[in-house]
Amino acid sequence: TLQPGPVFPSGNSEHSDLTVLQNHICSKILSFSTFANHYFSCLLQICYAINLGKEIIAVQKDPEALAQLMLSIPLTNDGKYVLLNDQPDDNDGNPSEHRGAESEA
Repeated sequence: TLQPGPVFPSGNSEHSDLTVLQNHICSKILSFSTFANHYFSCLLQICYAINLGKEIIAVQKDPEALAQLMLSIPLTNDGKYVLLNDQPDDNDGNPSEHRGAESEA
């Protein structure tokens, strides 16, 4: 018989309340899909960080261009860390208004 159960038994996922049939093929597909989606998001953040590093290197010799780039980068509340969150915001796309939101990275 098929027994319902949690897809994410660790409870660390935002989807921990999602239940499916453990022995059902869809359960395995859903698990893999969530796993792949999570790592795809991480890869996007890595690519963003690499591209940002390339941009910073490209504008290092031009203080005005570097200042402009740094103003366009979303930072944490204390201004010490770059946010790598690519989630849409409610600020009409203005990155300087991102400042204040903490990142999970």
